[in-house]
Amino acid sequence: RSPRGVQLWSGDRSISITMDTALPSYIVAMLVGAFLVGAKGDSMTAVVVNPTITETYGAKCLDGTPPAYLARRGSGANASRFIIFLEGGGWCFGLADCTRRRGGGLGSSNSSKYAPGSSSPSKGGVMAFDPTENPDFHTYSMVFAHYCCGSSFSSNRTDPVKTSRGDMWFRGRPNLDAILADLRASWGLASATEVILTGGSAGGLATFYNVDYVAGVVRATTPNARVTGFPDAGFFADLPNVEGQYAYRGYFQEADSLWNTTASDGTNTRCLAANPGSTSWKCLMAEYLTDFIETPMYVMNSVMDVYQVQNILDVGCVVKPCNTSQLAAIEQYRVDYIKNTVAHLAARATAVGHGGFFVSCLVHEENVDYCSGGNPHALNCAGWTTTQVAGLTPQAAYSAWYRGTSSMNLTVDTTKAVFPDAHPNPTCPWKLPPASNVFDA
Repeated sequence: RSPRGVQLWSGDRSISITMDTALPSYIVAMLVGAFLVGAKGDSMTAVVVNPTITETYGAKCLDGTPPAYLARRGSGANASRFIIFLEGGGWCFGLADCTRRRGGGLGSSNSSKYAPGSSSPSKGGVMAFDPTENPDFHTYSMVFAHYCCGSSFSSNRTDPVKTSRGDMWFRGRPNLDAILADLRASWGLASATEVILTGGSAGGLATFYNVDYVAGVVRATTPNARVTGFPDAGFFADLPNVEGQYAYRGYFQEADSLWNTTASDGTNTRCLAANPGSTSWKCLMAEYLTDFIETPMYVMNSVMDVYQVQNILDVGCVVKPCNTSQLAAIEQYRVDYIKNTVAHLAARATAVGHGGFFVSCLVHEENVDYCSGGNPHALNCAGWTTTQVAGLTPQAAYSAWYRGTSSMNLTVDTTKAVFPDAHPNPTCPWKLPPASNVFDA
């Protein structure tokens, strides 16, 4: 199946052109894990990866604890259909940054969330158990892979780095390997018929890094399995900041010396083969990876992603008042994102079968809601069933792409959204008054 066009939508107009006393708690969790495997129902069960598998792959969080995940077995025939969500949570780019992260929730599995017998509620969106919210996938087997490496599941250093707080391990790709092996051993991934690899933010970027790799791992046991990617809010742009500098790429260039991602093939190998040596950093940036990914993906992102305008553009506002020049910078970012970043996806859409849904909203992550704090108008994790572009919500657009019922698999909202004379998309989760220079949070 290949998309038959690209839909650009602005207001009520659409244009079609051809072109998402005790043992540590983690040890106890491993010992009781056998009793938890196979859980169904309205929650996800905490699982720490089997010790033998952990040792086989040398899998470790930053602090040396084993990788962990949450899982819920699907129902009936959908038990063999998997959604594997890679948790997000930013990155650590330097030694001091990673040292601070090492003992926290994003650097360790030694937390109450992964304690023995613990369970977690629905993550919402495409991971929801509610058929109203998630009509297509609510009975699929669901996995929420804990993020504890700081590198979007890509790092791979053999030896630890010595720090003032003890050894620090960079084992992101081995952690993913171990989770996949545990799922094969205990949750039926070895006979999967469908696998959707998804994730949000840093987990969305991890989907770009790993989707072809995971497709190979899955098809090693089930050659005919359908494997697709669904990165959300992970399509980070390589665009300049307000000073005209490409500072954001520099963070990843610096981090790679610590993560050892490109040297260890922790990202797309076709990209790495095409970008040896000094250009290998491009294979840490989603827009360049898209030129090489062969697994069909549905990319979901805002063209004025609130994280990106604050951290890549470095505009210096959004949750506080923006002046006229800052508003102009955000508008230019939106235009450049469509022209440059989305163009990478569009160029390969027909050949590979990619699709995408791009809103003009100040939002970050749309395909889950667990990070919204329960606020449907949040800047993060909002809009799955409410934001609309050309009459489609993210849920409906993704469903149509996945089921092959859409004639326009790449939908881009071109609504001008930040100037006082704009008419922003009224369905955006977070409202921007059209006649105001203040983003009223």
